[in-house]
Order: sequence, then C-alpha cells, then structure tokens
Amino acid sequence: MSKASKAAFISACVFTVGSMAYVHYRQFEDRYLLHQGVVRDTETQHRRQMANQHSLQTQIDITRRLKDQQQKVQDGTKDSI
Repeated sequence: MSKASKAAFISACVFTVGSMAYVHYRQFEDRYLLHQGVVRDTETQHRRQMANQHSLQTQIDITRRLKDQQQKVQDGTKDSI
C-alpha cells in the first residue's frame, strides 16, 4: 500500500470514529435536555398546585370570616328588635 492510500484509510477511520463519537454524545445530551424539561415541568406543576392550594385556603378563610361577621350583624339586629 502506498503512503497516500494509508493516509486516506487512516483519515477515513478517524473521521468515522469521530462521527460516531459525536452522534453518541449528541444523543446523550439530547436525552439529558429532554429529561431536564420534564423535571422543570414537574416543578412548575407542583408550584402551581401549591399556589392554588394557598389561594383556596385563603378563600376559605375569607369566607369563614365574612360568615362570622354576617352572623354577628344578624345577632346584633335580633337583639335590638
């Protein structure tokens, strides 16, 4: 084999191995990024759920206070009659 053919063969092998390594690295990176997206979505969903629960509890507390105030007003009007 001539030196030129050996150089061509070696460069083709290096290019092939490099291409395969890059493709595997890219697949690993893409899977990792997709997983991070799922993790972020789960965290966002959890934060929204906690905010909704907090809002609901706040609304329940406000309703309870308003009912108590309304009851006091009604009791006060009954006593004055």
